[in-house]
Amino acid sequence: MDTGNTDSKMLMERVARGDAMAIRQLVDDYGQMLLRQTMRLVPMKEEAEELLHDALLRAIRFAHQYDAQRASLPTWLLRIAYTTCLRHIQRHSRYQTISLDDVPGMADEVSEETLDNAFSTGNEGRIQFLVRALGFLSTEDRTLLALRYEEDRPLTEVAYLFDSTPDALYQRLHRIRRRLYNLIKHFEHADHP
Repeated sequence: MDTGNTDSKMLMERVARGDAMAIRQLVDDYGQMLLRQTMRLVPMKEEAEELLHDALLRAIRFAHQYDAQRASLPTWLLRIAYTTCLRHIQRHSRYQTISLDDVPGMADEVSEETLDNAFSTGNEGRIQFLVRALGFLSTEDRTLLALRYEEDRPLTEVAYLFDSTPDALYQRLHRIRRRLYNLIKHFEHADHP
């Protein structure tokens, strides 16, 4: 067991006992990271801060359940923040989501090489279409992309956050990237018929 996991385990044991200094350390060490995650899911700052508060309270309440062998402390905390935000979004959602696989052309198979080439371009127009296409994805899919590609988190860690397996997430990421690619192609065609 590495020192980081040992330190995290000891911190969470102290948090579980109600040690005010340990709770302060938990908030100081991880609060900003968790706020960034909640703001990614819920962009209104006041709402995100409230959800962060809820997630931290939940982490403190369940500190005795932290298992350093299953996940690092940041990953465990991110999972709590993620599920707290998702529950909030599901309870307060005013929008109906549809599967992009039901849209003609969105389920077309595209190779990984084609996807990698499409997303590695510095083309400003393509980037604008990508930003536009991201708006068509679910909050979960956008979060998955951000954790994997923006934050460069390992699939094993992201799988823990999503209560999934790395293989299942790899397949899901491929489907999401394929949808983005097809949306971009649709936007490009619509702008230049």
